[in-house]
Amino acid sequence: MKPTYVHQFNKVKKFIPLGIVLLAGISSSHPAQALQFNFTYSDDTSEEIINGFQTAGDIWSSKFQDTFLDSDCSCERNTTINIKVDFTQLSNSKGLGVANPEMVSVDYNQFLNHSFKEINSADDLNAFKSFQISQNDKENFLQVLGVDLENKDFAENYNVLQEQGFNIQRKIKGIKPKSNDLIATQAGNIFQQLNLEQIELLNRDEVNFSSSTFKMQIDDDSKGKGKGKGLEKKTIIDEDNSVNNRKIWLTRGNSKVLGLTNGSHHKLDAKISLSNSMLSANGDIISHDDWLNQNPQGNFLQDTIWDFSRVDNLNAQVASHKFDFLSVALHEIGHALGVVSGVDALSSLKIQTEANNETLSDKDTALVSPMDLMRFSEESAQKSVFDWSSSGNTFLSIDGGKTKIADFADGFSYQTSHWSEKGDVNSNPLGIMHPVLERGEKLNITDLDLQLLDVLGYTKSKGEVNNLLQDSQNKEKKEKKEKNKKNKKSEPETDFDISYSNSTSSSSGFNFWQEADITDRDRTDPFTATNQQYKTATTPEPNTIVGLGILGIFGWLHRRMRKG
Repeated sequence: MKPTYVHQFNKVKKFIPLGIVLLAGISSSHPAQALQFNFTYSDDTSEEIINGFQTAGDIWSSKFQDTFLDSDCSCERNTTINIKVDFTQLSNSKGLGVANPEMVSVDYNQFLNHSFKEINSADDLNAFKSFQISQNDKENFLQVLGVDLENKDFAENYNVLQEQGFNIQRKIKGIKPKSNDLIATQAGNIFQQLNLEQIELLNRDEVNFSSSTFKMQIDDDSKGKGKGKGLEKKTIIDEDNSVNNRKIWLTRGNSKVLGLTNGSHHKLDAKISLSNSMLSANGDIISHDDWLNQNPQGNFLQDTIWDFSRVDNLNAQVASHKFDFLSVALHEIGHALGVVSGVDALSSLKIQTEANNETLSDKDTALVSPMDLMRFSEESAQKSVFDWSSSGNTFLSIDGGKTKIADFADGFSYQTSHWSEKGDVNSNPLGIMHPVLERGEKLNITDLDLQLLDVLGYTKSKGEVNNLLQDSQNKEKKEKKEKNKKNKKSEPETDFDISYSNSTSSSSGFNFWQEADITDRDRTDPFTATNQQYKTATTPEPNTIVGLGILGIFGWLHRRMRKG
């Protein structure tokens, strides 16, 4: 195995002089504290592959500054994500790449407490406040704000909260005036009023959330038990407090930045496999072995399906007959970091169990990821739950479904662990997690990609901080206003309230996140680059897993279910 590469640019200097200038530029712009990547490669990996992942890692490192407290030295150290890279023939003959992250399962209250400590942006805070937290926890949270419902009277507690900027009602119908019951009743509203300034003044070690369960909208057959309150024919609300309502399932990389796993944990956090397919003389994609048989003295750089130009120069053009290597490397690392939905794993598991006439248990479906907690549909938002069904009409929201930031893929055409393939209003990709890549096309990390990882627990570098929830709300208001003006001009007698309807504005005022597979639109052969495998530390090492993509999910989940 080749040695690991963490900013060892001197080792590749003789191969890509121009790349050294680029990489050095990226490195020098990193904050002193930055997320690090430790890549390992098989012995026969080419320098182009190594340099490509090194560049992709450096780009991601420049976006985040996650650290952890090392107890050995009582000092802050950079969080390190360990990734094994394989350049090989994929089982899926049409695959470009596959991410296989190691997964960790934790209790919901454990996830809440660690997530609260990692709040460092307005979007982080908004996302956390949208999580399902019990009224009891919110009342207990008042103590951290200086409220004492047992030993202080209403006036004292009222003044404590007002001095911190909270808006408290002095009268509520049915509640005894000037009593602490007034304060306790408004605990949820007070919690929602929290802003980042107030959070940063708190001693977060004193905060403990005990909320242990969540409810969600699911397919009516996802658990095979018929439990839940009916919404409509195809979905139910799962609120039976079983294991799949109590566990959060996340990549080990994600667990590191949340402090659930040691930031320097040395085991692999993910394996990424990229296709070593080649181009024949007439431009068809063939296996590496077939290429060697046809061209024993062939030129790898000339005939590979990959274009490495952007490894040296981010602004370089990509050859029209090749796929951009850097786009796919960045994309797959994004999955390793935590862009994963358990809905994809559940969908694969259901197909497998149905084929074998088996029944799913609650334990088998404990696959809700952090990203899923912010996965809503219009229907689920009305019920104040996230949507874990295969409805296909889900979107990212960090305020409980009130504001749509972007659509997720429907889970049918493409895995829902990505943004919708539809793109923005002009059908342009919205970010690196947009999975549709044409030959000659290149993707870049956008604010939307960073927004998602920010609310998953990563700490954005200072230059990357923004508030996309506010941006989305402002954009929605602007587009509503423009639409209303247009309607008013064309239909002067139309009532303003009618033209300003929620049903119209909610679907037209946002950009859409995208999730899909990388497809060659100019040829008849589609190529996928976003099929994920999932496995836990209790399963065999990556090289013993048979199959990639959906087959990988089948294999792991099926074994896991039978053992349970």
